Amino acid sequence: KTIFLDLTALDRSIREHNVTIFFITTALFNTFLDSNDINFQGVRQILFGGEEVSVSHVKKFKEKYKSVDLIHVYGPTENTTFSTWYKIDTIKSENKTIPIGSPISNTTVYIIDSAGNLSPIGVMGEIYVGGAGLARGYLNNFELTAEKFVPNPFKVGERIYKTGDLGRWLADGNIEFIGRKDNQVKIRGYRIELGEIENVLQSYDSIDSAVVITKTNKEGERELVAYIVGKEILNISNIRIHLSKSLPAYMLPTHYIQLEALSLTPNGKVDKKRLPDPEGLGMNSGVEYVGPRNDIENQLVAVYEAVLKKQAISVKEDFFALGGDSIKSIQVVARLKQRGYSLTIQ
Repeated sequence: KTIFLDLTALDRSIREHNVTIFFITTALFNTFLDSNDINFQGVRQILFGGEEVSVSHVKKFKEKYKSVDLIHVYGPTENTTFSTWYKIDTIKSENKTIPIGSPISNTTVYIIDSAGNLSPIGVMGEIYVGGAGLARGYLNNFELTAEKFVPNPFKVGERIYKTGDLGRWLADGNIEFIGRKDNQVKIRGYRIELGEIENVLQSYDSIDSAVVITKTNKEGERELVAYIVGKEILNISNIRIHLSKSLPAYMLPTHYIQLEALSLTPNGKVDKKRLPDPEGLGMNSGVEYVGPRNDIENQLVAVYEAVLKKQAISVKEDFFALGGDSIKSIQVVARLKQRGYSLTIQ
């Protein structure tokens, strides 16, 4: 019987069966910790992984359960099933991510760039795994097997698995997971790694978890949408300031939606298909509303509302915090020109 989504039943089962070690997905780990319905006292070791880690959840766990070993594991099923591990001892204030660690016994891990060379320390590349746990391939799917299970260019006669995940070696010999290679998107000519934005969002103290996706608006433009979970009411301005310290402007989401929780699929991962449409759900920008006080401000607010598709815009608002970008600024200039005003963008 599946009980992991029934927290009361799961907590009871852990006690009745004297469970001391178990594995859960990252999303479930966050959910269990937020609920306070499960008491991890008595559990000796928890392994978790499968998605980007929320540093705030890990910090909360370590502060509450000092005697429980918390191990972050990584690895595709094709390598049966964990390839790396990282024991989390302490969380420092400067930690923005939790490493996926180093290879387990009888396992090899390579980080390889697009030219097929080993990536130096600190340089992002694709993660390849191999070793004793490597599967033979996909049943009755020779084409996909040939694509993903490739010859090891560094050891003759061996094969490695092309994960499609991005990572980089850290100076201490551990690996930092960055995101999916196929999670890269291109917006306004820039290549963007969604997982990198999620990592920085989750390093914000008041954000427990975050997911970033792309949506196509009514004008056919692709926009970044951030869905965040936090216990207190958050505002866009503070979050954007935090993101701006680590990310370029083109990687800042257009929309920020605060949710009580992220929906999960039956196997415990974030269900991105069930994330709500951002239309009309935007968060408070944190700026006090001040209405237009003269004709020029009336004209500017009208143009802002038309271009940004928002209502009741304060004259104190930040154009970019409302979802503006270089393309939309051009639209603002064009619409103001139609109204008899000349403006240049710098």
